[in-house]
Amino acid sequence: FIVALLSVFGLMAQETPNENAPKAKAKVIYPPIMEQNKFLSLSAGGGISTLLYDFPYGSSEMSKGGRFNIDYNIFFSRVCGISFGIGGSKLNSTVKVDEGSEYSTMVQIPVKDYNGKATNYGGKCTTTFSGWAETQSVFALEVPVGVLFRAPMGEKTTFLAGVGAKLSFPIKTSYEVTDGTTKSSLYVEKLDARYDSVPSQGITTSDVHSSGETETKLVSVSGYLDLSLVHRVGRIHLFYGLYADYGLTNIAKKDKSFVSIDGYNGVLSSDAVETVKPFSVGLRLGLKIPCPRLKDIDRDGVLDMFD
Repeated sequence: FIVALLSVFGLMAQETPNENAPKAKAKVIYPPIMEQNKFLSLSAGGGISTLLYDFPYGSSEMSKGGRFNIDYNIFFSRVCGISFGIGGSKLNSTVKVDEGSEYSTMVQIPVKDYNGKATNYGGKCTTTFSGWAETQSVFALEVPVGVLFRAPMGEKTTFLAGVGAKLSFPIKTSYEVTDGTTKSSLYVEKLDARYDSVPSQGITTSDVHSSGETETKLVSVSGYLDLSLVHRVGRIHLFYGLYADYGLTNIAKKDKSFVSIDGYNGVLSSDAVETVKPFSVGLRLGLKIPCPRLKDIDRDGVLDMFD
């Protein structure tokens, strides 16, 4: 850069400009997206997703997921800008419990004596899983904020990268058991007795596949990365590329037993997992509309701000 500056100043010192000489009009070519500095961006995408957690009784697996975004982009230079807006993500995941896994929890069992007086006895309820599988779904509204970087790739294409963070607000989280059976047993230490079947207390073999809402934390933070190629078509700019989202904070609210004599509670809202973080990756499509659109009043092919 310094050498180039010295060369330019050297040429300027050696040459005497001729003010009467005819001046040639330079042809200025601006890459598609580089002409504008403000955009309204709409996008939607889909791919694979999962919920990452350490589950001692089995393993989580990938499933389908997707997201949409409405963003406003402001570029402060031909290279850098910021993006902010609102969007939503749908994540799905599955978990399979290892065959023969056992989960134990402490329970209180009311036992009546010969006089009909009820006394609560503490006991350990153990549940054994066979072929157990659960699906999980999380839908969250999001507020993304990030920085943008762009670079021209010829006259018709621009490379665009975005990186940032977003706040996620869960709207609906749920689970559904799709397969498997459970077998419960109860050990009462005070009586030194083990019971393999007490149907009235939920101690039995069951193939009931429950479903319901899952409790998660109200707000979480995720990081995101978007990589896109942008093409101008008429007055809009179409783009396509890759996206990736990774949870930076825990979304689990572990305030229930995984399963007890009261029933099955699902993985995410139970004490069976410590930390749950969402993850998704996929393809996205969208368009960017210059807003406001820069003008070329004299129609010379060069925007007024560059004339």
